[in-house]
Amino acid sequence: MPGPAALLGTPSPNPRRSRRATIRIAMAFALAIVAAACSSSTGATSAPPTTAAAAPDSTTRQGPAPDQPGPYAVGRRTITVTDPTRPARPLTVDVWYPADSGSATAAPLTTYSFLPGVQFDSSAAHTDAALASGAPYPFVVYSHGSGGFRWVATHFTELLASHGFVVASADHTGDTATDQVTGTDATPAQNALDRPADAHAEIDALLARSATAGDPLVGAVNPARIGMAGHSFGGFTAITASTGFQTVPADPRIKAVLAQAPYTRPIPDEVLKRDTVPTMTITGTLDTTTPIDPDTTRPWELIPGRPLYRVDVTEMAHLQFTDVCAYPALLAALPAPAPQVVVDLVNRRVDTACTPAYLDVARAHQVTNAFGVAFLERYVAGDASVEPYLTSTFASTVPEVTFSEKP
Repeated sequence: MPGPAALLGTPSPNPRRSRRATIRIAMAFALAIVAAACSSSTGATSAPPTTAAAAPDSTTRQGPAPDQPGPYAVGRRTITVTDPTRPARPLTVDVWYPADSGSATAAPLTTYSFLPGVQFDSSAAHTDAALASGAPYPFVVYSHGSGGFRWVATHFTELLASHGFVVASADHTGDTATDQVTGTDATPAQNALDRPADAHAEIDALLARSATAGDPLVGAVNPARIGMAGHSFGGFTAITASTGFQTVPADPRIKAVLAQAPYTRPIPDEVLKRDTVPTMTITGTLDTTTPIDPDTTRPWELIPGRPLYRVDVTEMAHLQFTDVCAYPALLAALPAPAPQVVVDLVNRRVDTACTPAYLDVARAHQVTNAFGVAFLERYVAGDASVEPYLTSTFASTVPEVTFSEKP
């Protein structure tokens, strides 16, 4: 039986592309691209989950590889979360979760909308499908980057749900693309306070739903297995939701933190030193938005939590943690040529992440999902069988990765 290195030996074709593009989508992409600051949303979706063969691992791994679709169908619900301490700030939250396969088959594919009527269908997640048996499940809050959307990284959030996680992601009010277009965006200082508080509110809301008889998500969340993940300003959010930040208290319910290209410069040294949970950073060497030095090097030196993992991915760019590189394929699928203004806007974003100067995006997703999903499976779900993927031995077989660990 091959070891885990076989998983990443050959990049697989990226199946995460929307199947129903229209000219209205292209115009919406232009809106999103203009608005996006540190993140962008996209029409990319993950492949339909399939039941994988036995573990590609010579030890105890019994299940699909972390970078491959897991054994569960995926459901998706959109809910509203209201923090009673901030009632004027309702949050729109997407929740992905392991779905009953029969219910998922009968349910429609979920629709992701930039604006009313401007939308595309997922190829994996099913709207309001029933929760799969086997709950409670581990729970991860995902936080998008500045100027992003709650479904900015479906290649990751849907994949994680297929591996048996409940995943919640909010539109951070005041820091979305829509806010930036409409002029309702908040200051960075205000967002730095609102974002970790949003994460706490999401945890409160999902735990409450999980404890409420009759709720579609009753029993879904294991309160002892909660983690945080986020990209860019979302990486800041993931860390500070756990440690606390200024007037926002620490949340001891968070058991592990995955920070993708994290924006850590605003985090004081003393706050980073409060990060005592298992933590992983994943960063691209060609990221000029949150460069490895200082946004990764400083946390690497200061965070006391163990184990502490650092994964530097060669030639990876900042926006490759999102689905932005699906844009060209969507434009090419339009029945008529897109307006040149739209093409130009897309190309300007693509030029920062999706050209031959950077790591192929399918490979980037494969590599980052292999390490990131394995980390969450180990330190949130408690699955020790994924440990071979969190070793220098495995990382040495992935040529794009420089791997470091403080056990």
